[in-house]
Amino acid sequence: MEFAQFPKNLAYNIKTLSGFSKTTVKLTPDRTGKIPHGESIKVRLPQNTVVDLRTFTLFYKGTAVSTGGGIVHFPRLSSSIIKTLALYINGTLIERIDNYNTLYNKLYDLDGGGIDQTAKRFLENADPSIGFSVATNSNDTSAGTPLIKTRAATPSDNRQKFMVNNWLGFLSTCNCPCPDTNDLNNVEIELTFADEKVLFSGASATAGAEINVVGARYELEDVHFTISKIVFNDPLYYNLKASKLLSSGLTIGYKTYIKSRQEAVNKGTSVNVLTTVNSTSLDQLICCFQPASTPISALQLRGSNNINGGTSFNEVFAAALVRQSVSTTPNGITAGDL
Repeated sequence: MEFAQFPKNLAYNIKTLSGFSKTTVKLTPDRTGKIPHGESIKVRLPQNTVVDLRTFTLFYKGTAVSTGGGIVHFPRLSSSIIKTLALYINGTLIERIDNYNTLYNKLYDLDGGGIDQTAKRFLENADPSIGFSVATNSNDTSAGTPLIKTRAATPSDNRQKFMVNNWLGFLSTCNCPCPDTNDLNNVEIELTFADEKVLFSGASATAGAEINVVGARYELEDVHFTISKIVFNDPLYYNLKASKLLSSGLTIGYKTYIKSRQEAVNKGTSVNVLTTVNSTSLDQLICCFQPASTPISALQLRGSNNINGGTSFNEVFAAALVRQSVSTTPNGITAGDL
């Protein structure tokens, strides 16, 4: 909500806002049951109410399998399964972000923080090399057994729980994070899931042998969303908004991303990319390189294809810190001596 001029009594009126309630509601998408990779779902925001976009969250359980030739797991970051995010208002496409997973991973690497944040992002799968197993029919939720997913003995992911609560585009950058859907009417969010190649493989039966996964696929179940809605018993908010709508109207601004992808080129070939951008501001330009074909492979992590000698991210980082510490000791010992 934008005011051309700040009303002198607005500060007092805002302070008098009271008698409102905030409730978290569960949203069911247009598809239920098991959803295979590559499919799309749509979910509609609650109508005729104020919603808090900052609380919009996706929950799902994921199962990854292969018909032979290897064990497969879900990739780093729960958002990696989202290929495309689209937003519709009254049936009109307002926003479409393609290659959403690649973009999210790149922004996460730039701004997401270090390994100290992984514990806070457990359901976001910030560390894909670690999982936990709980005994069947066990009621003791603290009895989870850690599993290192880079090892050949660790089975494929089965109904693993994930959550997505960090979004790109309109959902996270809207200048009015609590819009009234009574003004927007029908708001739908469409997610298209990526293909099976986003999965990664556990170690092969022979150390260093080529990974050859056959018939890999994944499916999602218990897919649902939650969001908080706000209801005001005090009419002050609605009166202020109505007054603004009758005068200059409400302006909603947000930041989004436009994708431009070049065809595959051979090594050593120069590339020119031409993209047309229709925007009031171009704030960031991100360039990513991808292979023309991306097979399912082991994690790009030291020792990840060493049968049952694979390590987790934390173990690799810890070893790197030890080497760094030893290489700077005054006794002449170098990292190569370890």
